[in-house]
Amino acid sequence: MNLHDILRDFITQQFVYQQKWFMSDSSDNVYWGYFEEYVLLGMMEMAEQLTGIGEMQVFSFGAILDAKEQLETQRLIQEKTAQAQRDYHPDMGMCTIGTAAISLAASDRSGETAAVILNKRMIDRQLSLKNSPGHESMTSDVEGRIEQLRRRFCDRHSNTGNTNQICLAAASGPNINKDIDYAGTVGLKRTINMNLVNGAVDSDDENIMALATNLYGGTVFQRTRTPANIELDNEKSWETGIATDFLDKRAITAKRNLAQNSFNAIVGMRSAGSGASANVGNYIHAIFNQLGVGTTAEARQMLGNNPSYYALLEAISQKIYQDPEFYTNLYDAPANVLRKNVAMQAINLMLDRDTFKSELRTEALLSLWLETELARYQSDISNDMNLMTDQELPLP
Repeated sequence: MNLHDILRDFITQQFVYQQKWFMSDSSDNVYWGYFEEYVLLGMMEMAEQLTGIGEMQVFSFGAILDAKEQLETQRLIQEKTAQAQRDYHPDMGMCTIGTAAISLAASDRSGETAAVILNKRMIDRQLSLKNSPGHESMTSDVEGRIEQLRRRFCDRHSNTGNTNQICLAAASGPNINKDIDYAGTVGLKRTINMNLVNGAVDSDDENIMALATNLYGGTVFQRTRTPANIELDNEKSWETGIATDFLDKRAITAKRNLAQNSFNAIVGMRSAGSGASANVGNYIHAIFNQLGVGTTAEARQMLGNNPSYYALLEAISQKIYQDPEFYTNLYDAPANVLRKNVAMQAINLMLDRDTFKSELRTEALLSLWLETELARYQSDISNDMNLMTDQELPLP
């Protein structure tokens, strides 16, 4: 055996001894368990320490995550609370619009009722119904109107002062010429002190009815009196012209009624509102005070004690926009600005609806005017055809 082999065997044997010394356990004959005695125990202790530290780090990280979620939740709640306080805080402009709109529907309905009553009164007068003006004769209607003129509307200075001879002492004050002054009686008033459904006589009731009488159908028809032996539905009534005269009166009454319908609608819109509008009136008066009306009494004089549908609609569709505060209040929460936008669209829809109703009345008046113009031509053509029939001439 040479030296190389001896050295090689020695080194190999030393590696085997080293392995046994480091990795052997107590089951070996020679107890050389360095790994089991020292290294393994150290690694176990290190693993236990690392596990404890890792668990503690995970707990700390979990606490950080929990704190993060808690803080984010609190921040979100605070943001939503602040947003709710900002978005749901009522704006003064919205309160103004909402308050003025409280009695709009009731006042609108009250105005429509007043228009219907005026319409019924006009028909009753033209048809000489019982207890209506002129139900006895044309003379009684004229006498009643003259008496009313002397008592209420007479102007002592008109007709170069000669009217003073017929004016009564009671004819003075604000009612003078109200039966012929459309602007003073209706046109310039936001609220007419007239309520035809409360059972009482208001200051403007008589003025409006007298003005309507002078404007539409100033002269009533003479009552149609039929002899005892003639009925309107028999042949003699047509031969004598009584039936034709009766139907002509009704046709003219219908035309007058259609013409007065626009007047009735205007008066109805401006008639005193419902009972709820009396409370709303206090707020509407404040709006006018902000626009420069000196006192509440002056605002009440302009709007009336119970503002009409016309006055309420004017306040929320025009007057509030004339106040500079309306525009400065737009520097507000976006939600409030959006609410105002929706409210303005709703008000615009109401105005469009009223405009549409006015256009319908205008269309009806135009059709009536066209029919009235064509009536003369129809009469001429009928006369020519009757003449040709009597002469037995051939038609061209």
